[in-house]
Amino acid sequence: PIDTPFPEPSTSSGGNQRPGELYKMAGFSQDLPISSHHLQSTSPQLIFQRGSTTSNSSLSPSSSSTEINLMRNRVLQMQTLAMTEKESSDHWRREAEDNHRLVVQLEQEKNRAIQQRDDALHQIEQMRQLLIHNMRLLPSDNDLMQLTLDDVRS
Repeated sequence: PIDTPFPEPSTSSGGNQRPGELYKMAGFSQDLPISSHHLQSTSPQLIFQRGSTTSNSSLSPSSSSTEINLMRNRVLQMQTLAMTEKESSDHWRREAEDNHRLVVQLEQEKNRAIQQRDDALHQIEQMRQLLIHNMRLLPSDNDLMQLTLDDVRS
């Protein structure tokens, strides 16, 4: 798997292989430098290149092709992971855009509802003022009862 942690070099003394002789790193194997002159640079790329050039002479063609195949498989895994991550990213981006459009639409609806409420409150206030003004014109409540329905409607 791509996300497996890098294992530490083997330090077990139970085999005929010396500790630290072979280091396995996420599916790849590479000889560790044995002498200090191999450790001149700390760059992983340079160490890998030096390790490859020194070990290529002792490797058989089949083990070189196996290593190349392992590298190709690793690259394919990384490309697949990158495509999956891109698809996931695109999905979340589209979902965020949809949610943003929904927020804008709901904000507009809220503003329309607030405007309608304000208009209704304004009409209520106008009617209240009109009622107060007309109440002053009537001498008493009994006068209201004597008005005809047509007078009240007008």
